[in-house]
Amino acid sequence: MCVYLCVANRRQSPERPLQKGYFSKSDSFAFKALDLGQKIHYKKGVADAANNIGINYYYQDNYAKSLHQYFNAYKIADSIGYKKGMATALMGIGEVYQDEGDDSSTLKEDRKSYKLYRDIGYELGMADVLIDMGWSFNNLEKDSAAFEKGEQALQLYEKVGNKGGVAAALDLMGKVYEDR
Repeated sequence: MCVYLCVANRRQSPERPLQKGYFSKSDSFAFKALDLGQKIHYKKGVADAANNIGINYYYQDNYAKSLHQYFNAYKIADSIGYKKGMATALMGIGEVYQDEGDDSSTLKEDRKSYKLYRDIGYELGMADVLIDMGWSFNNLEKDSAAFEKGEQALQLYEKVGNKGGVAAALDLMGKVYEDR
């Protein structure tokens, strides 16, 4: 039984930018999912709801609350061996660190996230993490590593047919050339 809702999309399209009204609705659903998951002792749903709440706080620039939710999601997911939930939380933690300018910590979390996604064969998650890693390498002026991550992500996005991801990978690769 699925008691959580995907209430926020980490990669917003330019045609549908984030609007403030979405947060109150998604927060409402995410907290309802969290409460329901806790009531019926459905830890996978609780972990997913906590990750979604973390995403919402991240987009509201409330990094302390975002990290709290991601760490909570990771702890719960780890307690039941839910690798996708663990990887999602680690990736979210990495994105917060990246926004705070700590690319070294971002890469540490992203490497762990990538390994978990690889272990379960979740290629879309792998590609998303590779993009995040590429941006961190770009910020650290490690051009070859940034470009390599972009290429790897591009291959995975093409394989799974994710056109938005293809565009994100090409954007990263182009930015590497532009910056240098």
